[in-house]
Amino acid sequence: MARSNEDPTSHPRRRRWRALTFLISLLFVLGWIDRSAVDTVDLSQPTRLLVVSDAGPVDVVDGNVVSLEHRDSWIFSRPRIEVVERDGQAVVRATCPGRFPCRSALMVTTPPGVEVVVVATAGVVQIDGFSGQLTVFSSGDGVLLGSSSGSARVVARNGAVTGFGLAFGQLDVEVENAGVDLSYRVPPESVLIRADDAKVDLSLPQVRYRLSVETSSTQVDVDMRSFEASERAIVVRSTGPVRIAGGLR
Repeated sequence: MARSNEDPTSHPRRRRWRALTFLISLLFVLGWIDRSAVDTVDLSQPTRLLVVSDAGPVDVVDGNVVSLEHRDSWIFSRPRIEVVERDGQAVVRATCPGRFPCRSALMVTTPPGVEVVVVATAGVVQIDGFSGQLTVFSSGDGVLLGSSSGSARVVARNGAVTGFGLAFGQLDVEVENAGVDLSYRVPPESVLIRADDAKVDLSLPQVRYRLSVETSSTQVDVDMRSFEASERAIVVRSTGPVRIAGGLR
């Protein structure tokens, strides 16, 4: 009978390693569930607010005062929330200080007229009910624009830019590796969209616009006439499919 070359002590060692791996996994899961907290930071009334997040999604909503709510989850190191205010400006930064995962979901409340700049590398940036000057730089999971007005510049490096019920007078959107799907409820003064191969889908109230569409795609569907004398300008520069529709959807 052939003899096995396997070490007779290997089975107990494997069982110990499996048990240890299970305990570590359980510690991670229970630690994530147990270690969570919600805090609110009341800010002064800045005229400009910069939000920088490397730790999770960012929501910006309409309110009477400027405030910050952060919902934190972590295993060993809680997310770090830093707030600096000076000369009418406020800076909020959310980071994960340790090597292990953490998450901080930020909800920023701002009254009309406050300029807001959001720089996010993780999660979705969601804007709803905003009124003022907005700038968003996202390399996370995209940008969702709700019913908002004023002016906005949105740059998304990975996720799509989606919007509905929009009332921005001026909107400048630039995307990479994702699409654009925007629907207006109030006729804009100017819209500029720059995209790559993904589809650009734009729905506008039926008024007169000066339209310019530049794309290398053969899939172009524009059911509106261009009026060169109009002061309302719609410009789309893309290498992918483009659809521009008149009327609310």
